[in-house]
Amino acid sequence: MTLGVVVRADNGGLAFQTAALCRMLQPAKVLIIDSRAFNGAGLKQHPERFAAYDSMITNGFPTDAECHRFLDGLTL
Repeated sequence: MTLGVVVRADNGGLAFQTAALCRMLQPAKVLIIDSRAFNGAGLKQHPERFAAYDSMITNGFPTDAECHRFLDGLTL
């Protein structure tokens, strides 16, 4: 089983919940959504919260190519 998790890296509630989920589940890959594209350019991002994981960062909503690259090799 190879797990991937889509996360937020700002200071919102969903970001803290997905960080906690990663600590519990230890995914193989993490897709970090940089939410500044749709939540304001001044919103601080904290990708370092996911430094322990194989991760990639998208600028806003992921493109089809980014989704395919993230999903490659994952089973869940």
